[in-house]
Amino acid sequence: MPNGLKVVVHRRHDSLPVAVAQLTFATGWAGTIPRRAAEVAASFARPHEHLYGRGVDFGIQWRTSVDADRSTFLGTGASGNLPNLLAQLSERVTSMRVEPGLLALYRRELAGPVAQAEQLPLLKSERALDATLFRGHPMGDGAVGSDLEGLTEPQLDEWFRRAWSPDNAVLVVTGDLDAEATLAGVKEWLGSWKAAESPFPRLPPPPVRKSAPAILVTHQPGATQAQMHLACLVDAAAPFDTLTARTTAGLLGGELYEKIRGELGSSYGFHGRTSTLLGGVARLDWQGSIENSRLAEALGVLGHVVGALDSQTVSEQAVARARWSVARELTMSTTTSLSVAATLSSHALAGHDTDTSTLFGLLATVGRPRVLELWNQCRGSLTFAFVGDEALIRQALSQTTLPSMAAR
Repeated sequence: MPNGLKVVVHRRHDSLPVAVAQLTFATGWAGTIPRRAAEVAASFARPHEHLYGRGVDFGIQWRTSVDADRSTFLGTGASGNLPNLLAQLSERVTSMRVEPGLLALYRRELAGPVAQAEQLPLLKSERALDATLFRGHPMGDGAVGSDLEGLTEPQLDEWFRRAWSPDNAVLVVTGDLDAEATLAGVKEWLGSWKAAESPFPRLPPPPVRKSAPAILVTHQPGATQAQMHLACLVDAAAPFDTLTARTTAGLLGGELYEKIRGELGSSYGFHGRTSTLLGGVARLDWQGSIENSRLAEALGVLGHVVGALDSQTVSEQAVARARWSVARELTMSTTTSLSVAATLSSHALAGHDTDTSTLFGLLATVGRPRVLELWNQCRGSLTFAFVGDEALIRQALSQTTLPSMAAR
């Protein structure tokens, strides 16, 4: 559109009579100021204009969320109320405000519990992992409870004015709808929306490190299990790269599940996942738990599985199984209007083709050589974060052969 807003209108034939409008901005909490303003604003801000009614008047639900590199405003309602949804959306993007006194109430009632929760070993471990994984990048510097001190309502309102701008956003409207009428409605209600005068600068992509892997250990007194979280960053500028990353995450996750839970029986299970960050970088994560009594054995298995990937013994059959799981996920992403909106928003925000039917053909070309190439890149930033009895974890690590890394 002339104001810079990217719009995708997608009709779902023979779907439920539901419409979804997902407005996603390429600005999240990372790198924006003041710290924690984004998360608090998303939780407590409400629109101050209601000329076109409130959501409850038309059965429309609104939800706001903020991630490190993006923020999302989601509206859902009956297809017949889509004009009302778009009209209300036009008010919300320009009139989000925090009620006077609400921040003081939050600080008084919740600041203490939030500060206590941040000292939980698992949350401390996740912060340490992010700080290591995104070293030197705003994504590794998440806000903490003390950042609430000095935060004001005008600062929260200012965050919206700088972060929510049409030239920094993608709007996806999908469901049982008339595409031409919907596009006309978008132009009518959002065509006059003006760009922010002083927007936040675009967040640079996090660097994909090429240094040695690292181990982090966080003590949890009395823990009967060790929680393990592995993560790394890889380049993923094109959809093919993202599909390769998802295949690799599923491959290693499946191997860890089969060996540590299926054969050793020392875990409730492991799973792998991938998230694509703006700027052409993907994050791969693997998480699971290990019983203390079998920790050394399980870490030995972990070293073997990781070493197997390093030594290029991954079979084509294992890659094919991982591809099948990714294909299933792609299929499931088209089953509801909400999942379709999320998928199309991610593709449009990254500048990729929104015809997701081509992904299945690309996935079929993901083979063993590319998986091994991506894994080799992953090892440069691979971070192991353990939470549990520190003495037991370090003892088990001393008995295990893992990739070249030093516990700290």
